[in-house]
Amino acid sequence: MKHYGLDPDKDVIYRVVETGTRIAAVLSGSIDSSMMDYGEAFRAKKAGLKLLVNAADLHSLLAGGLAANLKKLKEQPDQVRRMLKAMSQALKYMQENPEGTQQVMMNWLKLDREMAADIYQMAKDNYTKNGIVDEPTLNSLVTAMLAEAGIKNVNVSQLVDFSLLQQVLK
Repeated sequence: MKHYGLDPDKDVIYRVVETGTRIAAVLSGSIDSSMMDYGEAFRAKKAGLKLLVNAADLHSLLAGGLAANLKKLKEQPDQVRRMLKAMSQALKYMQENPEGTQQVMMNWLKLDREMAADIYQMAKDNYTKNGIVDEPTLNSLVTAMLAEAGIKNVNVSQLVDFSLLQQVLK
């Protein structure tokens, strides 16, 4: 909201509107706009609504991630490395093979070709190329998430460690 000159506290009234009813609510005029997941955004465009902003255009990372507690990292680092390797290979595949990725989406999510292609285009920039998030983006996202949750006095470096991923990528 701020990016487009709105004051989220003054210019917007927030309402919880369930997935599946948002498009109808906008079409009926009950609400002016709504945040939607990519599937819903695709259906909204098909219904004649306009996509105002794609979150991927404003944030360089919004989707995915892998978290492990310290015990897991200490006791089963090889399992974590294997998972990181699989995730980095999947990210590479997604970037290098749009057709194959869309076919997986069609099969796994039961989407038609048009919907898979459109969602792929909307979502592809939400993922990093290799799993590593640059420091400014990471600091911005984590700081905002911590503030929103009311958590103070936590350093991003306490929450993120890319060392195993960096080993896997070598």
